[in-house]
Amino acid sequence: TARPCVSKASSGHSSTARLTSFGILAAFKHVEERASASGRIVRDDPRAGAFSYANLAGKTRRRVETQWTDGDVTMRATPPFTSLGDVQPTRAQKLAAADPLTQLMRMTLNGQRADLCRQTYHFFDGKQLYDLAFSNPRAAAPGAREQRLGLVNLLRCDVRYIEIAGFKKKPAKKANEGLNRPIMVEFAQVGSTAGPWVLSTLHAQTPLGPAVIDLNRVTLTGKPPA
Repeated sequence: TARPCVSKASSGHSSTARLTSFGILAAFKHVEERASASGRIVRDDPRAGAFSYANLAGKTRRRVETQWTDGDVTMRATPPFTSLGDVQPTRAQKLAAADPLTQLMRMTLNGQRADLCRQTYHFFDGKQLYDLAFSNPRAAAPGAREQRLGLVNLLRCDVRYIEIAGFKKKPAKKANEGLNRPIMVEFAQVGSTAGPWVLSTLHAQTPLGPAVIDLNRVTLTGKPPA
């Protein structure tokens, strides 16, 4: 389950998220993570600033803090990583990427239907650099869950997860987390075609079996800009 909370103002943004495993996945791999991000908004574009996450399920219970500045990206991990990967990201690659929460905000809050499924986004979590390449946009019909949440204008995409740097060396069949098939995601707008975009559904076929994230609650506060 994922529980994101997003806040946006004219000058800055912040978001938090909680990720936990349940069902058959929890029997094989316990996931318990907390993350938060904040940064500036420049010409309506959310920029990466500070990102932190904590892995509360692993033996190390590691906490990672990453900072973006105008000329560099720095990371502090407690306890430190024993390795930063077989190939490490360059400074230019890190500066060109953003943390996962900021990228999600970029995709949804300022999303346009014509662009959502036609871009590649660069992610950096402080250690690992990876891409999500979106393609194959097509309309999707709302079901009972979407109707209950007031979601309209559904858009379905295929997504490829691509490891770039910061990962340990592994056999080819285990690369990209073993995701040999495209991830299927659906975006939708809340309330009307003038409402904000949200990520409604994510389906991935993992080596442990299907992984599914469905949006089950959405709350909007504040007023849209005039």
